[in-house]
Amino acid sequence: MAKKMGTRHTIARVRNPDYSSQRDFMRNQLGFSMIVNPELEAASEIRRVFSFPSAVKVDTFSRGKVELAEFFVEDQSHLKGIELNQLHKITKTNILVCAVSHNEDVIIPDGNYAIKPGNHLYITGTHRDLSRFYLDIGVITNRIKNVIIVGGKIAYYLSKQLSTQGIKVKIIEKDKNRCQILAEKLPYVTIIHGDGSDDELLNEEGIENTDAVLALTGLDEENIVLSLSAKSLYHKKTIAKVTRMNYTGLSDVLKVDSIVAPKKIVASQIIRYVRAKMTKDHDSAVKTLYKIVDGEVEAVEFKVTEHFNYLQQQDLWLLIIVNGHYFHK
Repeated sequence: MAKKMGTRHTIARVRNPDYSSQRDFMRNQLGFSMIVNPELEAASEIRRVFSFPSAVKVDTFSRGKVELAEFFVEDQSHLKGIELNQLHKITKTNILVCAVSHNEDVIIPDGNYAIKPGNHLYITGTHRDLSRFYLDIGVITNRIKNVIIVGGKIAYYLSKQLSTQGIKVKIIEKDKNRCQILAEKLPYVTIIHGDGSDDELLNEEGIENTDAVLALTGLDEENIVLSLSAKSLYHKKTIAKVTRMNYTGLSDVLKVDSIVAPKKIVASQIIRYVRAKMTKDHDSAVKTLYKIVDGEVEAVEFKVTEHFNYLQQQDLWLLIIVNGHYFHK
């Protein structure tokens, strides 16, 4: 209706899996500028995290050629006390630490910054360089081979993505009707009708031999408690989905490996779209934008033209924005 009434840009949230194959039709024939699906985007974020099991979050730039990984520095980490200008003594990879957060402090570090336990490092590099970096610092990143997903609409999209990578998926769902629907749409996935918070059921379904547990139900508290249990009792990689935005920064306190917030992901996508439209007539248009460090920092990829003030040989730059101040990388 808005499009017919003359609105230039229309963004629609479409969550039903049945419409997934019709996204191109809706954009081209119905004139939608953008279609967002919170569950599909959350599933994609979780899949990217699985590429680096030790990472808290992974974002991509330049159509997947460059990645931005969030990494938590443990007390026993090989990085403790190392200054960034001395990283070459530990690893020969071409990576860049573009931001650091510690408690509520946000830092754009220079070469003299010394890494401390409790730091969240935001590291950019190619997939190959990041993989090598993890090995060089002594972090074992065993490949995720099988997962248990407890509930949630994200399970459908995530199962399809993980299965194409050869990862075995088992979904535990309370709703019997939804179990039947999932079983029909995902014949290559094991569907269990039961309560994923039941320890006896989890043991029966082999949680001890599972690489990761994903709590994706509609209840934030249930997801957090289930993740805490899987982490403390079984020492598994855990990911919890949350709806309340004030829970997104609690991964350190709760000792959950990753927290995924579909609302936050979609909000970032819409901001990226709006920012790109605002700059389309300027010298450089935004290609990719991510909000990191709990929204305090923006990482922006944009196209460099001949009119750019700081023109060099690179075609693409990563721009870090903190409270309105710009730092180019």
